[in-house]
Amino acid sequence: MFPRRVNVSIPRPDLSAREAVQLVESEIVGLGTAWVPVWIAAAGGVGFNGRLFSSHAAWQFLFVNAKDPDVISMMIFGTGRLSIAKSQSGVPALPAIDLSGNWLDSTTACELAGMDDVSLEYEFDSSQHMKLYVANGIGMFWEIRRTSLGKPTDSRIQFSQVLDAYSGMVVGGTLARSIDGEFVVFRRRMQGFGNLWQDVRVEGRIN
Repeated sequence: MFPRRVNVSIPRPDLSAREAVQLVESEIVGLGTAWVPVWIAAAGGVGFNGRLFSSHAAWQFLFVNAKDPDVISMMIFGTGRLSIAKSQSGVPALPAIDLSGNWLDSTTACELAGMDDVSLEYEFDSSQHMKLYVANGIGMFWEIRRTSLGKPTDSRIQFSQVLDAYSGMVVGGTLARSIDGEFVVFRRRMQGFGNLWQDVRVEGRIN
């Protein structure tokens, strides 16, 4: 049964997350109710409008089964190619997302993210990463992440914003700087603090 690759008729190559869900619904049903989705993410990047950035990009769905140690990955590309594979799990137990719920599409999430204040300050890559997931006991969220231009060895900036997936309310964000090949958060903002940026103490200093 796995791996499987099929071609799907798509309305447009720059799919949004909800359009991707509609295209793979029959395949999700075919997995059976024991397999539950735990996140949707952009593989290869999406544009700032929340749509696949190129035909080589894809929306990826991850499914887990309480009675199976493996995971199933389902990817729908902008070309209409659908790839389904099963692999060993390196994923901890995660809560399920409700694909049938009234969550905001990736396009709407990008409109509401309010990322312009930082995006105007730094020169970011033309694509971004997005992920729809559930924070256990809190709710379902969209994370949108942009990385500034430059080589991996450069001192680059990564900007992340988190939104409630139903209301679109921005609940927090981070700014991180690449240090020795890793992104280290140096500034954070949270809803409870008026979404004002706060410096974060890193290695005993304030950046």
